Amino acid sequence: MSKEASIMNSFASSVAFNEQKVVCIPSKTLKYIDEYKIKEMLYRDCDILRFPRRNNVQTKSFDINDTPLVFSNRIAYTVGDSDELINFENEFYISQVSNYHEKNITTEEYSEFCGEKSKERTRFFKNVSPDKFYIKYDKGFDAMKH
Repeated sequence: MSKEASIMNSFASSVAFNEQKVVCIPSKTLKYIDEYKIKEMLYRDCDILRFPRRNNVQTKSFDINDTPLVFSNRIAYTVGDSDELINFENEFYISQVSNYHEKNITTEEYSEFCGEKSKERTRFFKNVSPDKFYIKYDKGFDAMKH
């Protein structure tokens, strides 16, 4: 007999940011647009420990039909003096959730600038990539297992 349960909230929301009326991005350059957070809440599931030991990483996989989160972005732009508006939308979903021990995914390093190292170490995430994001949470008063 297996017990299976999960907490999943479903809601829709949107965030719109009005950029400057005209943003000029010269050829072979880029502009970062990162004004919103994807998810700040903890995903909870009976199959995933909230605070695993270093050697006990657990992962839950999803497809588009059972994912706990779908999000998208919409971009509209013109090129040069053209009046033709080009629109496109990207849709993404969470395909995996894993809980890691903090020491598995972070490292402490001295930052360096112009050959001079800082006096204190700073914590950085390992394995940073555009298709991953992390939510840090603490035990606090609620130290439930899942």
